[in-house]
Amino acid sequence: MKVYKLSPDYRFKSMMYYSNKDAEYFTYVYDHYWNKEPITPIWKPIRLKVSEIDKDNPNPLPDCLLMLGDVLIFSEKGKSHVKRHLSDYGEFLPLISECGSFYAFHLLEQINALDEEKSEVLRFKSSGRIKRITNYVFKPNQIASRLLFKIPQNPAAIFVTDEFLSLICDSGLQGFDFKFLWEG
Repeated sequence: MKVYKLSPDYRFKSMMYYSNKDAEYFTYVYDHYWNKEPITPIWKPIRLKVSEIDKDNPNPLPDCLLMLGDVLIFSEKGKSHVKRHLSDYGEFLPLISECGSFYAFHLLEQINALDEEKSEVLRFKSSGRIKRITNYVFKPNQIASRLLFKIPQNPAAIFVTDEFLSLICDSGLQGFDFKFLWEG
């Protein structure tokens, strides 16, 4: 099994909040609820648009995007290919865009899969908390049969297995970049 860190593919256009009001609402939801619990009951779709820096980019919006490091966004096409595989891992939240139908995927799968003893980590001297992970080693029994997950030591990152990578590639979806981290 291989594990990758998910990143955006910068060849494609990206999206940004349509207005400050959308950014403020999403920031509130993100800060208070994102890594904690399902948010479908309180979710109000935010508006997105093509990022200002990408207006002249000749490439299209991709099927899959990544915002803020851990917010997966899927087009309608992307969602239709992954929904049945990801429904046990989180929830799809509708977004509003002039560019088509898009959905944020709220990943709720956070597991203690990092083997801190075998990984190379830099710690804060004052608290001993992890500052940065320079070499990841995962606990195979924790990630077996998983497609994607987060870890408490780095909750702002999304980790995926080779099975997720195959799902995206075999579906012809574009927009993610996969940084290889570990094999075990």
